[in-house]
Order: sequence, then C-alpha cells, then structure tokens
Amino acid sequence: MLSYTRGMFMLAVGVILLAGASFAQEPEVPLTWEGEGEVDFISSDGGGEIDFDLEFHVDEEGLVEGSTSTDSGSSELERLYYGDPVDADYPALDSRKLILVLSIDSADTPLLVIMDGRLLGDKYFYGEVRLAEKNKEGMKDALDLGNKMATPIYEGSLPSGLKKAMKNSVPMGHFEVEGKKTTGN
Repeated sequence: MLSYTRGMFMLAVGVILLAGASFAQEPEVPLTWEGEGEVDFISSDGGGEIDFDLEFHVDEEGLVEGSTSTDSGSSELERLYYGDPVDADYPALDSRKLILVLSIDSADTPLLVIMDGRLLGDKYFYGEVRLAEKNKEGMKDALDLGNKMATPIYEGSLPSGLKKAMKNSVPMGHFEVEGKKTTGN
C-alpha cells in the first residue's frame, strides 16, 4: 500500500489539477489557462477536500509548463495527454479526454499523480485522481517524465508507459476545476 502524508497528498492533488483546459476543440497555441478547483479524496486518515489554483501554458511547439498551488505548496505538471474532441449538439457540451501525470518528490515516497478526466466546453475539467509510486517498476523512465509535451492519445491505444502507470496506480478520489483560457492566437 502506498504510504504518504496528508500534506504530501494535498500538494499532489494541487499539482494534478493544473493542466486540463482549452483542448475541447483543437488547441490554438500559444495558450494560457487559469482556474480554481477542488479535489475530494480518501486516505488512511479518512476523507478530505482541497481547494487549489492553477495556471498552465502551452507554447507554439506544444511544450507544457504550469503550476498549481494549495495552502501547503505548489507543484508542476510532468505530462499532459489529450484525446480527440467529441462534438455535441450544443458547443458548451463539447468534450475531450485528458490525462495528466504529475510528479511529487518527497523524502518518503516519490509519487505519480494521475488525473484521468474530461474537459467539458473548455471550462470544466473533472474526473478521477489516481496515485502510484514514481519509481515502481521503472515507471518514471517508461513515462519519459523529461518530455513535457502536450501529447495526443487515441481511443483504445494509450502509450505503453501511460498504460503501465494506470495499471500500477490506485484510485484516491475525484476532482473538478473551473477555468478559462486567458491568452491564445
């Protein structure tokens, strides 16, 4: 079982929530997205809720940088995967699959935080929070955490490193964030 402290989990959750938006349609880069959110989680200490702020930027070449902040600190995004858009009858209901991988380095157990969700109408990002040990079975190398690119994923064909991370992670709760694109072409 993963061991972690509440403070480390709070930081991890904050990091998770940073990267979701402005991909419901084809992304126009460069773009910056800002928002506020909440995560509800379950731990060995019981349940809890964390509020956070986020901002991220995707440059012209698809490189992603960003941060989230909570009362206990801040973190940065490691990987961002996005699926094909799903066009609905109403533009506000257009959506896109997003999977964010975040890394929490601590003295105890370095963790990967996986935010598996959907972006709805470029405004709401929601889904499941998962945790995994960062160094378990070489996941850090499999995920190529040095490559901070916005990476497309296709239905039924996740990259092998992401599949491995999903398989070796455990669900810890759910998240929702509301935000908006603040810059772009």
